[in-house]
Amino acid sequence: MAVRDSLPQPLAQRAFTAHEARTLGVTRARLRAGDLRHPHHGVHVAHDAKSAHERALTYAPLLLPGQFFSHTFAASLWELPLPLPLENGPIHVSAAAPQRAPKGAAVVGHKLDRSHWETAILGGVPVSTAVDVWCQLGNTLSLGQLIMIGDALVGRQDPLATMPQLIRGLARMNGRRGAKRLREALLSIRPGTDSPQETKLRLSLVQAGLPEPQVNRVIVDDDGAFMALGDLVYPEHRVLVEYDGAVHFATESQAFRDIDRLDRLMAAGWRVIRVNRSHLGTPSLIADRVAQALRSRGVPNG
Repeated sequence: MAVRDSLPQPLAQRAFTAHEARTLGVTRARLRAGDLRHPHHGVHVAHDAKSAHERALTYAPLLLPGQFFSHTFAASLWELPLPLPLENGPIHVSAAAPQRAPKGAAVVGHKLDRSHWETAILGGVPVSTAVDVWCQLGNTLSLGQLIMIGDALVGRQDPLATMPQLIRGLARMNGRRGAKRLREALLSIRPGTDSPQETKLRLSLVQAGLPEPQVNRVIVDDDGAFMALGDLVYPEHRVLVEYDGAVHFATESQAFRDIDRLDRLMAAGWRVIRVNRSHLGTPSLIADRVAQALRSRGVPNG
C-alpha cells in the first residue's frame, strides 16, 4: 500500500483551495487522495464538517471581500433556535452590492444593500450580526418562530442583543419584505427568557386567552427575602408556572434543591404548576391547569 505524503502543517487542520495547496508544493495526485473531502468546488479538507461552524470554515476559503454568512445559516452559527428542518440547511452567503450573489452547490446566494446590514466576525468568519439575522428571517419564519429567536437574542444569560438594538435593526427594514411580521413579533418579545421552551409555553398561555405572565420574576417572601427566580409568574395571584428542562434533572443535588425551593413556595401560599417537554405537545391542557389556578385566586376569566 502506498504511503500518502503528509499535508503541509498549515493545511492539515483547515479547509484550503487547490491553488493554495499547489503553492505549498502539494501535487495534484495528493489532492485526489481518498483521505481528503471536497465540500465545495476547488476546496479540500482533511476531515468531515459536521457542525455549522465547521461547515462555515470549509466555505471560508471561497469568500470574497464583502461576502459573509447570513440568513438561516448565520442563525445556526449564532446558535439561535431554528425549526428542525432548517438547522442543517444549505449555507447562505450574502454579497454586498454591487457584487453578484454567490453561486455554488449547497449554497444559497444573496445580494444585499450593505447600507442596511451589519456584519461581525464570529469564530473567525464574517457573519451577519445576530440582530440582522433576525431581520433577514422576517419573510421566512412564522410569527412564533421570530418571537422565539427574538427572546433568545435578549435572553437572561449572555444576551446577544438589547431591545433598543432590535428596534434599530427593525427600523432599517422599513419597506422591506418581512418588516410587518417583524414589527408584530417585536411586540411579544420579552427580555430575560431562559429558553425557547419557556417562550413557547408563555405564548401558548397568551394564545389561550390567559393573562400574560411575567418572565423570570424574582419571588420574595413577606419580609422581602429572596425565595426563587420563577419562570412564568403571576405575582399578584401567587401562581407560578415552571418549565422543568433537562438542567432540573442533571444531578441528584439539583433535583433536591428544586424540591426544597418548591416546598418553600407552596408553604408561602404559591400555586406551582410544573411543565416539562412532554406537556408542550398539549398546550390546551396546560392552559386549562393555569386557568383553574388563576380562577382559584380570584381571576374571573382565568
